[in-house]
Amino acid sequence: DIEDAVKSCEFLKIRYEVANIENSFKDTVALTKNILKTEELSSVTMLNISPRLRMNLLYAVGGTLGYLVANTSNLSERMVGYSTKWGRSSATIYFDL
Repeated sequence: DIEDAVKSCEFLKIRYEVANIENSFKDTVALTKNILKTEELSSVTMLNISPRLRMNLLYAVGGTLGYLVANTSNLSERMVGYSTKWGRSSATIYFDL
């Protein structure tokens, strides 16, 4: 995924930054476990943390720089009716297919 994104940005001459959200993910999981006083988070919860962290980062940077956050839709997610609320779908504009 990162390789394809970098190649696309370079081809289109778009400025980009690669951000590692691993520590933010670990901190979020630890904080959530601390609040819940439990060792296990549901698998769906775990899957949805990363897309929400990515979108939060995009909106924070976009808002600071005065940028519009935009995203392409994910056809497979759209077809099966699954997407992460406040994740990737937050910046997606859907067009009729």
